[in-house]
Formats: sequence, C-alpha cells, structure tokens
Amino acid sequence: MIVSNEGFGYVVGSVENPINDVDPAKNGNGIHVAIGNVIIGEPPDVFVVILGSCIALALYDPKSRIGGMTHILLRGDEGGNKRYSGPATRELISKLRVRVGQDAALVAKIAGGSSNPLSIDSPVFRNLGKQTMLHVVSILVDEGIDIFGMHVGGYEGRNIFFKLEDGSLWIKTKKGIAVI
Repeated sequence: MIVSNEGFGYVVGSVENPINDVDPAKNGNGIHVAIGNVIIGEPPDVFVVILGSCIALALYDPKSRIGGMTHILLRGDEGGNKRYSGPATRELISKLRVRVGQDAALVAKIAGGSSNPLSIDSPVFRNLGKQTMLHVVSILVDEGIDIFGMHVGGYEGRNIFFKLEDGSLWIKTKKGIAVI
C-alpha cells in the first residue's frame, strides 16, 4: 500500500511492478468510455478511458461483480449534461442501483484530474481536475458510497482500465502501473 502526495494529487492502493506493455483489456471485452458516457457492465467487461484533467469514476458492487464507469469533463450541474460531474455521477449511481439493488454496498474508485503545467498562471484552469474530483467526492459522501481508492492530480495523463472481473482499477502512467 502506498500513499504519496504530489501537489494535491495522491495515490492510495497497491503498486504493481511497472510493466509498460500490460493491457488488462486483452483479458476481457475492452469498452471505451468517452466523455459524457455512463456505462454499466459485468465480467468479462473492461472499461477503458484515457484521461488528462478529466475524472473517471468507477463504481462496483463486489457481491454481483457488476460495475459502471463515467468519464467526466468538468465540475458542475449543467442541466443534465453528463459531461459535468453532478449529472454524470448521479446517473451512474442511479443506473447501478437499479441494476444491483438499492441496498447494494457500492464502492468507488476515482482517477484523473491532472493539472496542466502550462496553466500555472491561471488558478481556474490549473485546478479544473481538482475541482471536479472534489465535487464527485462530495456527491459520493452524500450518497453514502465508500471510496476505496484514488489516483488523482499531478501533471501526467493516465490510461485507465476498470476490470469488472474483480473490480480492480489499473492506472497506467509514464511512471508505471498502479492498481487500486
């Protein structure tokens, strides 16, 4: 288990040996999650997303092994537009609870939210990912959903693989691979 701090970013989870050619999607049905998508699936599905400042929210029910993911662009509640954190997060929670039951013990994992070092002079743009992540976290807390891991912040992009076989979230960066 590691916990590290890089700006506002931190990693919570176990870190695998960095292997640059690992692709968990090769062992299942790789499904790309585009910005504004809210997708529910089951094993052997693997949700795949490429992130910069965007946030990926993965929700999982360990009992049924059914999970879902959304790819969030910005913080806010803009009229039901799922590119924003409010509508995307709430729809993912709603769709998953319909599928697995209202009393299911859902767990959440969050990744993304990189800062652009070129926007250092603009606090608004520099903190877009952080603002989005904090809004998602506040909704999850309000809904009583436990957050099991986060890999957020920093200044690098991420390739994300959410394996519904076991609920693991693989985060591939230029520094290696983290699994939460």
